[in-house]
Amino acid sequence: GLILDLRGNAGGDNEGMKELLGLFLIDDRGIFTVCGKDGVIAHRVKPFFRGPIVVIVDHNSASAAELCAAVLKEQLRDRVTVVGETTKKAVEMGKSVAVAGNCELWITSGTIETALHDKLEGGGVAPNFVVGLSAQNIADGNDTQLTAAREALQMLLREGK
Repeated sequence: GLILDLRGNAGGDNEGMKELLGLFLIDDRGIFTVCGKDGVIAHRVKPFFRGPIVVIVDHNSASAAELCAAVLKEQLRDRVTVVGETTKKAVEMGKSVAVAGNCELWITSGTIETALHDKLEGGGVAPNFVVGLSAQNIADGNDTQLTAAREALQMLLREGK
């Protein structure tokens, strides 16, 4: 089994995310679709790892990291469990344009949705098991989310996933 920790991952690299997903998906099904000025582009990958996976996410998991968690949860639901907090809800493609006064304006250039047409922008990825992590937990050396992920992985392994 595998624990994939995407906490605090701001994402951003769709090519890297596609390569990562290619290690896990079972067939060549589409993983996500980009809808923008260049039309609709479906991205596909090929598999490698077929064991159980637990993905840890938090409120700072965004963009490609968020999409990665969503695709794994959606397409491998029988052997993937997501643990932690709802993700950042920030997935749309865009670009930053400099404006007066050292400010930037973010312009959306396309939307991204999963193969089952789930749009994550504004909604995020909800974990199967919601587990918070407080500053006190961290100070005490008690990573409650990692502990929950280990327990979820043991459960998947016992079930033969």
